[in-house]
Amino acid sequence: MTTRTPTRTIRRTAAPRRLDWIAALILLCIGAGAFYNVVNTIPPIAGSIAGELSEAAYAQRFFASPNVGAVALLLLSVLITTLGGAWFIVRLIYWRFRPMFEPLKVWRQALWAALFVTIGAWLQLNRALTLIMAALVASALVLLEVYLNVRERQE
Repeated sequence: MTTRTPTRTIRRTAAPRRLDWIAALILLCIGAGAFYNVVNTIPPIAGSIAGELSEAAYAQRFFASPNVGAVALLLLSVLITTLGGAWFIVRLIYWRFRPMFEPLKVWRQALWAALFVTIGAWLQLNRALTLIMAALVASALVLLEVYLNVRERQE
């Protein structure tokens, strides 16, 4: 298909149909299932809770001895779920604004979004997430993506 503009002719080639959306949908479903399983079946506190605890005592016990395996599984499931969901959003943005794109860029940018959400969840679990911290993490990821794009253009 050829499109004529006043200054130049743009030739668009038909790209082979990719099935990345199936992989993203599988990641989204597996991550959501794992998230549901972790939240509903794994206790957040290592060991047993003796008797009825007040909210303050429960919070103190939680932060004193968290179940590290459960927290790691929770963060991994958040990462996988967000990666699958972010791929669809990033792909929609590319579809709207850039008809020609590289599929690896879509996956990489979806991974940056998933890492941002996962780092934010981890910081929130530690009660260390602030607006400034989120802005610093986001700016670091954006600068990394800009660096990778500049490096790709120079090659």
